[in-house]
Amino acid sequence: MYQQDFLKWSNASLEDFIELIGGREARLRNCYAETFEDISSEEFVKMILVDAAFVIMIPFFILQNMLKLSKISFPYNESELITLVHEFLKTVWDSWVTDDCEEINSSSGIEHFVDFLRIYQQPTRPRRPEILERRSTKTAKTLPQAGVKFQSGSDKKLLHIEFEKAFLKIPPFRISDDTEILLRNLQAFEQCHCGDNYVGNYLYMMDLLVDSPEDVEVLVRYGIIENLLSNNEAVSTLFYNLSRENRISKNFYFSDVLVDLNNYYGRDWPKWKANLRQNYFQNPWSIFSVIAAAFLLLLTIIQAVCSIIQLV
Repeated sequence: MYQQDFLKWSNASLEDFIELIGGREARLRNCYAETFEDISSEEFVKMILVDAAFVIMIPFFILQNMLKLSKISFPYNESELITLVHEFLKTVWDSWVTDDCEEINSSSGIEHFVDFLRIYQQPTRPRRPEILERRSTKTAKTLPQAGVKFQSGSDKKLLHIEFEKAFLKIPPFRISDDTEILLRNLQAFEQCHCGDNYVGNYLYMMDLLVDSPEDVEVLVRYGIIENLLSNNEAVSTLFYNLSRENRISKNFYFSDVLVDLNNYYGRDWPKWKANLRQNYFQNPWSIFSVIAAAFLLLLTIIQAVCSIIQLV
């Protein structure tokens, strides 16, 4: 059905597309681990052209070549395919796909749709290099005990996690039934074909923060996670399962965040302030009680000083 619709829109014939794909058969076959030795050239070309499901994983260059040959007129600029794919992916994974695709173009070296999705979240900010003694930190429910405050970041780049002036800023992420499929495909592609593991680093960082449903509740409360799953335990289980198959290099992308976060957590004064706020300033009555107690203590001290002065 999709092939027939494509040919109706196209100014090129079926024979033109067969010739196009056939001329790139060797390059197409080399894109896959399987050799397809049991598939003839004719069958292989037919599979590429006809199989609609195959389009999901088809190498991106052949889609660009086919669209160029078809001379289809769309109300878009010269990057028609980039725009079309962007609109499609945004409707499916809006929380992952950024609002525009200006940074993605025909020279981006896109391998296929999974790579297209990965490029969206590639970080644009350099990180401060740090050597980690340990790659760990406290979880989301524990960090506020040391005065750490969570804040939903305004950036759609999920890897732009920052820690600054007691605020841990994490871009919001919507987690739904399709999220695990997305993340597992990105994780597998990255570990097999990419030198950098940005997606894996993000999953590892989130797994450090999320160890229980209570941790998820904290991030939900601050608008960092939008949970569309059945419960918070499903989210913590998701990050745990993904982290089990994660591979992290020594150049951990969030090293500077962990160093700053752990140094802050180790200081006493933020903990004291957080303890006062959580135990004595939760509501107006507790605030009033503290003020009244402080006032009575001050009066007691003044009375004692006056008594000493009178004796002298």
